Amino acid sequence: SALAGALFAKPKGRRAPTSRTSLGAQFKQQLSKLMELLRSTEPHFVRCIKPNQKKRPKEFDAPMVLEQLRYSGIFEAVAIRRSGYPFRLPLERFVHAYQCLLLDKAQ
Repeated sequence: SALAGALFAKPKGRRAPTSRTSLGAQFKQQLSKLMELLRSTEPHFVRCIKPNQKKRPKEFDAPMVLEQLRYSGIFEAVAIRRSGYPFRLPLERFVHAYQCLLLDKAQ
């Protein structure tokens, strides 16, 4: 009947079943889009450290804080920064280091 044909008709604009993208290809596409998005942003991370389990002000549980700092990667970030890979370069140091690239103002 015409009604059954209309109910089970193939939707227009869809690909044929033989040309479906594989799961691996879909993953690769999604990963590529994600990497493109990440490259276009400047992420900043905030790490929250809890001073105590009781959530009370003016209480500081040093072993607990030390453990959080170790597991969150803070010490590794500080070590990397100290070894010569700064996260941010102060303007004065940047200008001093790269002033030789500035164009001569007389030109």
